[in-house]
Amino acid sequence: GGSTSADLDDKLQYPLFARTIPSDDGNAVPIIQFINQVLGVTHLAVLNINDSYGNSYVQGLRTAAEKHAPEMLIYQASVDEQVESIRTALAGIKQTQYRYIFAVIYTPEVHDMILTMAHDMGIAGTGVHQWLFGDSFDRISSRTIQADSPLIEAYRGVAMFEATGGIPGIGITGYDNFLEYMAEMHNPEDMEYLFSLFPNYDNDVYQESLKSFTNYLTQITSVQAPFVYEATIALGLSACAAVNPDDNTLNGKVHYNTMVNSVFDGITGKVIFDPATGAKDPTHTMYKVTNFIDKAPNADGMVGWAESVTSIYHEGAWEELTPFVFNDGSHDIPSDIPPEDVIDNTVNLGVRISVLVLCGIVMVLGVGLM
Repeated sequence: GGSTSADLDDKLQYPLFARTIPSDDGNAVPIIQFINQVLGVTHLAVLNINDSYGNSYVQGLRTAAEKHAPEMLIYQASVDEQVESIRTALAGIKQTQYRYIFAVIYTPEVHDMILTMAHDMGIAGTGVHQWLFGDSFDRISSRTIQADSPLIEAYRGVAMFEATGGIPGIGITGYDNFLEYMAEMHNPEDMEYLFSLFPNYDNDVYQESLKSFTNYLTQITSVQAPFVYEATIALGLSACAAVNPDDNTLNGKVHYNTMVNSVFDGITGKVIFDPATGAKDPTHTMYKVTNFIDKAPNADGMVGWAESVTSIYHEGAWEELTPFVFNDGSHDIPSDIPPEDVIDNTVNLGVRISVLVLCGIVMVLGVGLM
């Protein structure tokens, strides 16, 4: 329900691996569709950590663009966590003049370092440059930043793409029902049974940790919980269909093949697998775009951040929930490259007169020298 590495799509290495969440290659499809079809972007810079995950992610974006946005040009800049590497990568992005930057980076420290340097170089916080992030982005809504920091301008209006099991209260009844019925399991009878399964260690730290289950299931906030639930259902339904009725045995390969060729109603729509990879089909997975907007400074001069889910991808199409706020604070979609200089073929009267006078002087000098 949570492993997204594209390496796991390799059936030679992982012949019986399946998942109810798409791989990173699959996740790239709705991201490219949003950037191209919703924002109208055909020039995209991608900044990624130079490791197997980051490079694989960028390759997934390229593959998705070849199919869904063949006119899109993608410029890749890979970095490690060294300052000089980051400076070189950002300089390359600046030279392209691309205004949309998609980043696949880890940790808030590295995000801050990159955005601060990008701000200093004039490619973040300008009002025309728009930064977008994959799900490795550390949500700034859990942080506050000093009001006079350049990071306020740099982070304003950034957005994060992520697969989600659902969003409450937007009319997706399957997800709302999932939350409701899971919460109903938090009752004395079920909780007593659950705690009976735990070992009973006479240890103060252990006993204290059990208190964390006080609100167990009453409000599910984990993004992965619905995917794990669907994985459990997929395993169970396919086991029932694959079991040998003669001796009640279950063959692993038959179980796997039955599962990846099955279709059932999930929490937010159909659960359909790609039999070639064993991963869930991204067109039947929900995604969301979370927009981050700075709040007014508090009494201590610190700025917090509000989250706004602006769009969802449901059953293969993007749907707007609320207008996106871009880096300039407006809802106006910025262009992905600077507009071409308009060449004015007219010459003003002053320039014309100056040219004529100069020509006259040259002619007079020429005659005098003859």
